[in-house]
Amino acid sequence: MVSKKIALIGSWCLLILALIWIILIPKASFNEFYRVIYKKPPEEIVLFTMPKTGTHLLRPLLEHLSEKKSVSYWSNEVVCPKSYLYEKNITNLFLLLPHVLQAYWLHQPIPSSCFNSILDKIHNSNAFLVTHAPYSEEMESVINKRNGIVFFLIRDPRDWVISVIKHPPISGVDIYGGPIGDHTFQSLDMSQKINTVIDGTPFYYSGREVFNKFLPWLNSSTCCVLRFEALLGPKGGSYSENDQIVELRKIANALHLDVTDKQLLEAFDASFGKGIIFTKGKAGTWKEYFSQENKNNFKQHLGDILIELGYEKDYNW
Repeated sequence: MVSKKIALIGSWCLLILALIWIILIPKASFNEFYRVIYKKPPEEIVLFTMPKTGTHLLRPLLEHLSEKKSVSYWSNEVVCPKSYLYEKNITNLFLLLPHVLQAYWLHQPIPSSCFNSILDKIHNSNAFLVTHAPYSEEMESVINKRNGIVFFLIRDPRDWVISVIKHPPISGVDIYGGPIGDHTFQSLDMSQKINTVIDGTPFYYSGREVFNKFLPWLNSSTCCVLRFEALLGPKGGSYSENDQIVELRKIANALHLDVTDKQLLEAFDASFGKGIIFTKGKAGTWKEYFSQENKNNFKQHLGDILIELGYEKDYNW
């Protein structure tokens, strides 16, 4: 009799806790509540990132910790067609260029039917999805219904600008120039390139447009948000090993892994540098390139986002 009363009280406590969870965190799904209370690992793992924020730093680390392989969908229009809506002055002919097609593809949300189809294909193959996907309510809903979790990275937007310029597909082919054969961007000096990435062109997104497409993931209950620089720890030059452990622990908690701090650091070291296009990943590289004019331009267009992400307290930098 006593055990029945205890079980009944326990059930009521769980119900009350569930109601409190829903009231305090309206966006949280029952799936997430169930996963936290019963320590149920996520059934789907997705690595969604904004380009040039550390995808190939986190990808091998997630492979190591989850013991899953990763599957990429970057620009496969057959597998996942997207609607471009012609947000910029582009033509059908322009979109036939592979690098341009990919550049625009990476900045469009994945349709929910296609997203479900992709996850279905990899669900039973012990794999997780890696791609660049701006936020959409439809995609968030798919993740919730499938008891999934999204890993998302943030990075200093100033370092992001430099990384965009130095990324081979960007530096090797001009996607900012527009007309086929236009190599204007390649001919610019570094200061001019920085301003172009910040401002955008009639043919390609401004920095603000890009960030506004991805940052709503920060407020998603399905998301585990990681800071690129903290994940790097001492290797990045701006965070300590203790800071790194805190960030690594977020991953372990999200995956419900029973691992020590030492094991987390060993996993990071074992996977570091194994990303296909990951470079040195140093924090604060922008200081080597930004002129005062670049700083002023950045503050005008992206200064508030820099503060929102916690990289500066004000505009006095």
